[in-house]
Amino acid sequence: MTGWFGDKRALSCIEITDIYFNLKKSILAKAIVVAANQVAKSNKVKKFFQKAVKMKENHVQTFFEVLLAEKLPSPPILDAELTDSTLSPFSDKLWMFQIGFLFSSAMVYYGTGWATSPRRDLSPKYMTSIMEDLKIGNEWVNIMIEHHWLEQPPLAENRMKLGQS
Repeated sequence: MTGWFGDKRALSCIEITDIYFNLKKSILAKAIVVAANQVAKSNKVKKFFQKAVKMKENHVQTFFEVLLAEKLPSPPILDAELTDSTLSPFSDKLWMFQIGFLFSSAMVYYGTGWATSPRRDLSPKYMTSIMEDLKIGNEWVNIMIEHHWLEQPPLAENRMKLGQS
């Protein structure tokens, strides 16, 4: 029951690497979403970005606290690196596509961290992060569909149907 009750073992090098990488990825994603929010034109897109920033702040805090508790270093926050520009070099559509990619890839990396860590106290952190990304991903899809920004990707041919013609 170690990890739920009693002393926890030290983090393994694989766990440290996954936590550090997920923290670094969340810091970068947060900075990109802050920048996108700063220059977005659509109010609906801005509100979405604001929710996404809050969620990434939670993820940063979650994984920062794990490293802090283990007396391990954390990567620097990138907020001070952002400019004050409100002129967007990209459309809201492109920003949304990029943010959607960041959140969907984040779930993969959280899943990897979860799968490689036998420490029970880390599982809820990874599960919560994945669930929050799924929730924001659902909102992302709805906005993309509403604005007609999401297209059907190329699909494999139905070989059985083609063989019948």
